[in-house]
Amino acid sequence: MLRDKIGVQVPQVLAEDKAAGVLILEDLGDADLCSLAQGPEFPWAPVASALEQVAGIHRLGVDAFAGSGVTLMEAVARLRALRDAMQEDSDAYRSGR
Repeated sequence: MLRDKIGVQVPQVLAEDKAAGVLILEDLGDADLCSLAQGPEFPWAPVASALEQVAGIHRLGVDAFAGSGVTLMEAVARLRALRDAMQEDSDAYRSGR
């Protein structure tokens, strides 16, 4: 599994329905860097952890994706699409739609 191979903390896909376009992902908690940064103290430890993971991805480069069947650009596109879908769901939930 790619996340185990390169040691990046991303949610595990627990189940998927490709026809419906639905994924069930592991819950990594409610804290995100943006929310943590709104607090009274800067979240140095979480930011450092995120930067270490980004550095690890850059160190491994495209070789980290070899054999995964996913190109680096495809992975980025998938993450962006997932981020956008989650934001839309969050906005809909907050507005009561």
